[in-house]
Amino acid sequence: MSLFLLGNFQSFLDSTQTMLLAVFEGASLLYVVAALYWVIVQIVLAIRGVARLNAVSLVLSILGIGFLLGAHLVFGFLIVWLEPVN
Repeated sequence: MSLFLLGNFQSFLDSTQTMLLAVFEGASLLYVVAALYWVIVQIVLAIRGVARLNAVSLVLSILGIGFLLGAHLVFGFLIVWLEPVN
């Protein structure tokens, strides 16, 4: 996000800013998918009795999911906002 703000300050081309936002949007979505997988694996292993449920890891993963889902929505909004109107 700081790259986007720095690029905005330096008057980057809109296409470059849109590309950076698309990369950040994709990365946030990738993190959300990976964190959801991690939460599901932790819960399944705890139910089966293979491993103890690590509450701190679970809470931090859920907080990260919420934060990056919000960031994903913001990045999507900014991408739509920067698209030229034909």
